Amino acid sequence: MGFNRPVSSSLVLEQVRTDIGSASSFMVFYQFMAGALCMWLVTLPHPDPLRYYGYMIMSISLAVLIIWPFLFMWLRKKGRI
Repeated sequence: MGFNRPVSSSLVLEQVRTDIGSASSFMVFYQFMAGALCMWLVTLPHPDPLRYYGYMIMSISLAVLIIWPFLFMWLRKKGRI
């Protein structure tokens, strides 16, 4: 997803009108938690590591894409966007 790139960070943060600091902090929190989870997962023994890594990347990306519309609706309901 590229949260660490300025363009994608700007794209994410422009959708929030209030609490920009909280949104930015959440992005960093998500980076660290996803990184920690992925580091733990890749250290497990796997018969086919490349396929496993591909599935892991696809599943995490899919989870973000599924959560995104619900987060957007929740922020809209709260009046923050």
